[in-house]
Amino acid sequence: MVDESITTHMSTTRWVLAAAVAVAATVCTVGATTQNSDIGHRSSDIGRAVDAIFSPWNTHDSPGCAVGVFQNGAIAYSHGYGMASLEHDVPIAADSVFYAGSVSKQFTAMAAALAMQRGKLSYDDSIRKYLPELPPYANRIKISNLIHHTSGLRDYNTLLSIAGRRDEDAWDNRVVLQMTARQSALNFEPGTEYLYSNTRRLVRGRAFGYAGRAGAWTMDTPINERAGAGGLYTNIPDLQKWDENFYTGRVGGPDVLKRIQTRGTLNDGKTLAYAWGLEIGEYRGLPFVEHGGSLGGYRAHILRFPSQHTSVALLCNASSIAPSGLARRVADTVIGDDYLQRPAATQGSVAGTRLETSPDPLSESVLRSYEGSYFSSEVDAVFRISVRGRDLFLDRETDSAAAPLLASSDGFRTRGLMIRFQTDATHKVLGLTVDAGRVRGIHFSKR
Repeated sequence: MVDESITTHMSTTRWVLAAAVAVAATVCTVGATTQNSDIGHRSSDIGRAVDAIFSPWNTHDSPGCAVGVFQNGAIAYSHGYGMASLEHDVPIAADSVFYAGSVSKQFTAMAAALAMQRGKLSYDDSIRKYLPELPPYANRIKISNLIHHTSGLRDYNTLLSIAGRRDEDAWDNRVVLQMTARQSALNFEPGTEYLYSNTRRLVRGRAFGYAGRAGAWTMDTPINERAGAGGLYTNIPDLQKWDENFYTGRVGGPDVLKRIQTRGTLNDGKTLAYAWGLEIGEYRGLPFVEHGGSLGGYRAHILRFPSQHTSVALLCNASSIAPSGLARRVADTVIGDDYLQRPAATQGSVAGTRLETSPDPLSESVLRSYEGSYFSSEVDAVFRISVRGRDLFLDRETDSAAAPLLASSDGFRTRGLMIRFQTDATHKVLGLTVDAGRVRGIHFSKR
């Protein structure tokens, strides 16, 4: 049913995805970067400050980042730190290509806004108009809910993780759609909450992603082929052109730019920080627009201060790098005294924090009652629960080793999952449910 009905919506879906590609291509060819004379004068000062921030990664035995500072329509400073490929001794350059993760969402949001401008999509359309294979509950989900992460749809990255799928396993939009169509419920009623949700091709000059720490790096370069929530490969010069379009409006015009920077609202009227693939906020008294992205060893962030016509973009290839904080540190050196507020004081530790106590140990008979195989059609996965000594262990087909289940006051925790066993009135174990961050209530039946 899913495979046959996919073709019924692909023309519109392809248009939006194609438009996302066209947006990126058009914005990135709207003209060469100009050099402002004042920026040129300050470039050396900015460079020294940025170089100091990224000096820990500026070595030949570490991955790192490409960094760009954009001011007044030009690249004020850009530089690469660390290695694009440790195996081939290739350094990161200012124009190295990185996977940008969820930074891609703003490109997809722009494509959706352009589709609305051209009458091919409506903000209040039900998503089943385009994805009829989704369950009936999707009738209540609007395009606007997808844009602002208020749909209640379970996050596909988390679903795939629960199923034991790894980043090195290849999957594309078709696999994601099939898994989404198998979900029996939503996390919550559409529009009542905000919960972020995401529901390898070869690229010349690409930096590879890495996990680990200094001296123990391992390659972590995902090969999935999803597009929309992610999928963007880009570099600092192209991001500067994209960033500048928010001032010029050469692609989309002022109406589209205003729309995609409009924050969403919940059903009760509460305004969200999240707009269209963009987060809106304030830092040290100045309004900002930002978004980050991550997958495997890749980390990305772009932070814009519209009132200062200043932005910072980071593209990194080490999973241990936290780009949001680094982007703010760079912005602090660039904006300096133009901030309206001083940095917030660092808070000390809080005394008297209550630690959760461990629950009483379970009897062997109770542990044995949990033992067995559990299947979920929603994620097409089997959990095998076994008893070893006085502990429960979880084993999935793709796990290299079984993981212990750590008892807590409300269930068992392991590998980022919260597992709760379900029993009937006679205490017979019927199944279990799994919560994992952006996914709630995945049901497994005991076989």
